[in-house]
Amino acid sequence: MNKKGYIGAIGDDLPSLIPIFLGITIFFAVFLNTYNVYRNNTDLYSLRNDAINISGIMKEEPLISDQNQFVKICSRVNTKYKWNAFITSFDLNTDNYKGLSPGSISEDDILKHWQETELSERKLICNPEQLEQNNENSLNNALLKKDVTVYKYPISVQQEFFAEPAWLYVAVWK
Repeated sequence: MNKKGYIGAIGDDLPSLIPIFLGITIFFAVFLNTYNVYRNNTDLYSLRNDAINISGIMKEEPLISDQNQFVKICSRVNTKYKWNAFITSFDLNTDNYKGLSPGSISEDDILKHWQETELSERKLICNPEQLEQNNENSLNNALLKKDVTVYKYPISVQQEFFAEPAWLYVAVWK
């Protein structure tokens, strides 16, 4: 008997195996893409959740009486992310308001923002080394990468004879 066209056990089934392999490849590509989207959203959710938790700890005391109290509040924060919190004066002129959202500020704006305030002499900042420009884990680098969550809250700071309104900034990044 002459077996014309017979290639072998796999060879005869090759035309039907190609769509199966193609379907499996597409299935796993879609599955992997869905997993990556889920993981990225979970990371973002976790970052924002930690930012809210840090904010809750930082604004637990409605009146900051001095630098020592602020440092004690900062030391209670425990998170796996890099973070910073600082207080700036509250400008009553609404024309001077400027946010610290990613993409809307330059590298030096955040340093100027807290250094140019009257409260800066008191150094109401949790991690001052993170504001140094040459630090690769700095808040400046995170803001440039737009990989940071920044929250701003009103708070009061005790001055000599009165309480002054101020802004509490909480920034959390990877």
